[in-house]
Amino acid sequence: MNRPIMVTTDFTETGNSAVAYAFDFASKLGASVLIATVIEKERHGSQGYIDYTPKIKDDDFLRSISIAEKISSAVPKEYDGKVEYDKVIIPDDQIIHGIKQAVAQYNPTVLIMAEGNRNFLAKLLTDNIPEKIIKHINCPVLITFGQTRFEG
Repeated sequence: MNRPIMVTTDFTETGNSAVAYAFDFASKLGASVLIATVIEKERHGSQGYIDYTPKIKDDDFLRSISIAEKISSAVPKEYDGKVEYDKVIIPDDQIIHGIKQAVAQYNPTVLIMAEGNRNFLAKLLTDNIPEKIIKHINCPVLITFGQTRFEG
């Protein structure tokens, strides 16, 4: 079985643009896509970045069904049924740790992540999640900046 292309999303416009990019890339390579999102179980104080990741409580994990539907809705219509995909919901207390664990478990060909436009002040005050991920995994990482198409 071929290793999938893994893409992460936080359901923002930028995060979903990475999903579109992954599907376009996969369609050109004949690969499958694994769409992943980390659901933080609880906060541990300020982590130094603005986080839009959906949060659920341990006792409210049934909401993961609606999150799975949200993941499915991020799939570009033009690739639905044409590119094989699966979804993974990662409950973890920390985004970086959750993605690191998913990469170790699913061994993707490449991890695709989005990086939003951050102004100078945001760059000073917030962490760059893709940059931190790159330091913690042994897998190629492709970072998109809002692109939805693979040009190659």
